[in-house]
Amino acid sequence: MPKDYNELFKSDSLGFMKKYTVTPANHIGSHGTTIGDLNLKRKVKVYQKDTYEYNQMGPGNLVGYINFTKVPHNTVNAGQKGNIVVTGSYTFDPNAVAVHYLPWYDQKIISLTIPPMPPNGGGTRYFFTAAINGCSVFIKGTQQSPTIFHAGGKTVKPGSDPKDGAKFWREMMRTRTETKTGKILGEVNKTMYVTDRKDKALGTANSRLFDAWLRQNPNGFRIEDVDPHGCVFGKREGGLWTFYLQENVTITYTSFLPQPDGNIVEKQHSVMRPLQVTEVFPNGKKHVKVNPLLSRPLKA
Repeated sequence: MPKDYNELFKSDSLGFMKKYTVTPANHIGSHGTTIGDLNLKRKVKVYQKDTYEYNQMGPGNLVGYINFTKVPHNTVNAGQKGNIVVTGSYTFDPNAVAVHYLPWYDQKIISLTIPPMPPNGGGTRYFFTAAINGCSVFIKGTQQSPTIFHAGGKTVKPGSDPKDGAKFWREMMRTRTETKTGKILGEVNKTMYVTDRKDKALGTANSRLFDAWLRQNPNGFRIEDVDPHGCVFGKREGGLWTFYLQENVTITYTSFLPQPDGNIVEKQHSVMRPLQVTEVFPNGKKHVKVNPLLSRPLKA
């Protein structure tokens, strides 16, 4: 009987995120696919000839209904094997997982404020934002009613220090009229989950350690590449929210298949695996899980 990944997530959301790589879509459903579906607040020119906008999620987009689907190992879609894909819509679905969902739009900052838990309990218990591969995510406010910002788009020239990209979005948060109120209490930027070096191929400190471990323990495979990326999610316990960064890696490797004629056929594979989950709000950089031994081995 196939696994119900929605139920697995709801029964132990943190355990689920430790076990599976999760990549949420840029946005969910047809309602929300264009920036016109959100409440536009202001448009500000802030970098060279590019225009960056700040937008706040509208009342009809505060809660979405998502589904978790695992991409099977034998899929022909390289780079997705073993991955949990998140899709959904803003239309109520009793079988889906209700979440506060924050989308991504190019060269924009999008924010979502989560309302406090209703006096009699209930309300939405989970948060996701679109998968991140260079964006910054900021959290302000309180554990009862946080505001989350997803900032993404071109910031600095290719090959520059990734710290400059993180600084760019941080400065935007500090200088914009709409976002400068309140202290940034949680931050995720590209140096934490993509690369902390000018050469992106070098990844992060954690992915470099993992890459080295894989190459020392190849288990009969040739390791070609370890490419890091991330996912930011949140969960509410009682009336208090906690947010996490899931550090993920896509592992590209080659297997060797003996043939009846004595030849060896090489076959390339790509799989995704979670590397580490870290609490980023309210307790920044609190490590929850490290997976240095690849509990689910690579497959031929």
